[in-house]
Amino acid sequence: MTGGPPPSYPLPPGRGAQLTDWLLARRGLVLAISLVALLAGGLAALRLPLKADFSALLPPGTESVQHLDKIQARVRAFGTAFVLVDAADPAKRQRAADELRAGFERIDRALVARVTGDDGPARRFGWAHRHLFVDVEDLEQARDALGERIKRAKLEHNPLYIDLDEDDDPGKARDGGGKDGTGDEASDRPGARQAEPTDPRLEDLRKRLDEAEARAKTPEPFVSKSGHLQLLIVQASFPSSQISHTRVLAAELQRVIGEVQRRHPQIRVGLTGDVATTLSEQRSILVGMLQAAAVTVLLVTLLLFAVYRSVPAIAAVLWALAVGTLATLGLTKLLIGHLNIATAFLSAIVVGNGINPGLILLSRFRDEMRRGDPDGALARAMSGAARGTLTAALTALVAYGSLAVTNFRGFRHFGIIAGLGMVLCWVTAFTVLPAALAWLRARGRMSQWSRPAAPSRLARLVPRNPMPAALLGLVATAAAGWGTYRYLTSNPLEQDWRKLRSDSAEILEQRAWNDRISTEFEKGGFNRNLSGRFAIVLDRRDQVKPLVEALRARDRGLPPGRRLLSEVRSLDDVLPQRQEEKLRLLAEIRRMIDRDLLDEVAGPDRDELTRLRPPDDLRPIGDRDVPEELAWPFIERDGQIGRVVFAAKSDRFDGWNVTDLVSFSDQVRQIRLPEGALLGGQAFVFADMLRSMQRDGPRATALSLVGSILMILFMLGRGRHGWVTILCAVAGTAGMIALAGVAGVKVNFLDFIALPITIGIGAEYAANIAARERSEPDRDLVAVLLTSGAAVTLCSSTTIIGYGSLLLSDNAGIRSFGLAAILGEFTCLLAALLLCPALLGLWRRRREARAARP
Repeated sequence: MTGGPPPSYPLPPGRGAQLTDWLLARRGLVLAISLVALLAGGLAALRLPLKADFSALLPPGTESVQHLDKIQARVRAFGTAFVLVDAADPAKRQRAADELRAGFERIDRALVARVTGDDGPARRFGWAHRHLFVDVEDLEQARDALGERIKRAKLEHNPLYIDLDEDDDPGKARDGGGKDGTGDEASDRPGARQAEPTDPRLEDLRKRLDEAEARAKTPEPFVSKSGHLQLLIVQASFPSSQISHTRVLAAELQRVIGEVQRRHPQIRVGLTGDVATTLSEQRSILVGMLQAAAVTVLLVTLLLFAVYRSVPAIAAVLWALAVGTLATLGLTKLLIGHLNIATAFLSAIVVGNGINPGLILLSRFRDEMRRGDPDGALARAMSGAARGTLTAALTALVAYGSLAVTNFRGFRHFGIIAGLGMVLCWVTAFTVLPAALAWLRARGRMSQWSRPAAPSRLARLVPRNPMPAALLGLVATAAAGWGTYRYLTSNPLEQDWRKLRSDSAEILEQRAWNDRISTEFEKGGFNRNLSGRFAIVLDRRDQVKPLVEALRARDRGLPPGRRLLSEVRSLDDVLPQRQEEKLRLLAEIRRMIDRDLLDEVAGPDRDELTRLRPPDDLRPIGDRDVPEELAWPFIERDGQIGRVVFAAKSDRFDGWNVTDLVSFSDQVRQIRLPEGALLGGQAFVFADMLRSMQRDGPRATALSLVGSILMILFMLGRGRHGWVTILCAVAGTAGMIALAGVAGVKVNFLDFIALPITIGIGAEYAANIAARERSEPDRDLVAVLLTSGAAVTLCSSTTIIGYGSLLLSDNAGIRSFGLAAILGEFTCLLAALLLCPALLGLWRRRREARAARP
């Protein structure tokens, strides 16, 4: 039986009928409440912040997150912007860099703490304390050279002294005189002599002092090896995570850059650093989120118009969907307070999947309107669609709820928001949508629909002989199960986390500038190994030196391929070492000059000795003597200084490779740190995130499967309808995993989310068809598929649109999740349209055969 409307079924009495009557009688109040909810949810959604860093995905109790939070509470974290000037002409490059630096220094001090364009601070500090920065060995050589000079001078005053070396070098000037070696220049004062020929060791020391003084007076700008690239470092007065301030600073930097480029059109200026990249990542995710939501709404609207061709009906469905979606975002603001990289695109998913109950209800309403009783059509539609859609919504809630009970915040927040969205969208579909349809019909805007064009292709899916079709479906399910096993046992985890990064044009440009910094600058190590850089914050200052020595000793003597760390830095590296020993040597040199040499020479030689003479007020310098330009990374919020150690991984670890990150994290954590030490860095966050994902992902999947099975059996009973729905869910899920293996989709923390979702979706589509067949057991399966199957196909299409919009994202991880979810939609829809009717038909045939027996 494929033609003509089925007979009308009266609305069953009970509380459901009373609730429906109450709702339709107060449709104006319901619509007014929906308007309030829409406005409140929209205002809350506008104030919903986005946290794009990976630490926002981990549970607060994770060691790396706890340490990172404590470190951020103690250490002053400042954002940094790297501004690069690229020009072939060194003079033009330098002029543009000077103008940029002057412009940056005029920016409000609340935004910019300092601008650095050369190594002047380090050189000036070194020159001011030059005597203490001379190596102990060099001081010992200078002392010995002076001692030999004094000894020689005393021997020359002895009349019995004979210089046995005099004839060996007759051209050598003994007294530092003229070129002929006679030393006949007049002395500046009576009795004074000219200095002896300068000892090479003293000459070398003097030369190095001259060079240090020259460098201090003329610091060297940060210029690349090629000479084409010059670097300016702008240090913000706040951490780059403060997006509102970061946005203002980035705008100011771009303003200055634009002004300079207009005056120097032949140069290129690049902006990178965490100030720029944090804002770009935030902007990329935010724009992608809005774009996905807009594309989803637009395409879903066009699809609904093509199917229903009724503007009022479509407007009612979209109104109910908007109330549910914005209420979900409003509750997200209240319960969670922010979105993260895993939940940023949930609005598109909620729109694409949350519209399903409304579409099922609208489809039933259209069918009931065709039966010729418009007054009771809406009530009968609500009664008929309630069980299937509620089963689907509750099953989806269980699937999402399985994510919500995990510790991984990337899963938990996704589960909470998506679960809320499904429930709220079901509630609005059965409150706001009926009220809107009743309100429109009362005003004559909902005329009786004409019979739509029959989707004849769906009718062909119901097999004449269900046995072969059921067997074929079961064989396909078994094959998908084998494919699932092969995929899960072949290391499906995505190893290269570069594939989770955003790749917008802006981010790619910044990445290119970062690469140039890493490769073209020999000195300074700017932006080098940032993914493997970490901090160790200690309780006491005296714990720093032993820890640094232990870290360096671990790699001492090892080849580069076996080292753990590429560098270890503390404030001690800025201070001169072995100061007490140096002060003793310097005091000895000063006494030797004052007692034995200063009165023996005159003229330029005396001036030179005076210059080399250590000052009387030399003292040890400590942490507080280091200028803030050099000490700021080691200064804590409470003013404590020197208790922070920075280190970076060696080049043998790939900072974007999962295996390398975990190995590096484990090896660092095996190092015995002082009690109370805090260890913080991106590598440890990544490693803990991976462990959390590996632990919680299978747990959430198992919980989703078990919970969905129990919910289906509770809602549809333990008869054929429940078990057919369960089998279709399993088939759709296994098919998705098998197709992911064929398509080469690797699992990341977002793809893991797709698996529990697919279990819920697989149950949803089959549940609606099974519930329709359960409520109308005498109706032909072809008619059931033409009605519920068509609605399910439309629901899947809107959901695919929601997931498909994620493919437009700049973030590769989001795109991967969208692809995996689309595969799940495809397999679950096939299971609902092919396997579910075949199994139900097989059960019907057996029932009819039993009924036909005597």
